[in-house]
Amino acid sequence: MRDNRMDENVTIVYTAYITLRNGHRLYAKQYGKKAFELHIRDNKHRKRR
Repeated sequence: MRDNRMDENVTIVYTAYITLRNGHRLYAKQYGKKAFELHIRDNKHRKRR
């Protein structure tokens, strides 16, 4: 997995669950976490209004 560099514009999003392509949901509590941390490049992230 590629590391995100500090000079890249990255938005960090925290979520309690993620949905896989096959439709199954993985909840963070199942893995002993409160939330999953997602690193999303700003040019791929849709800004909310």
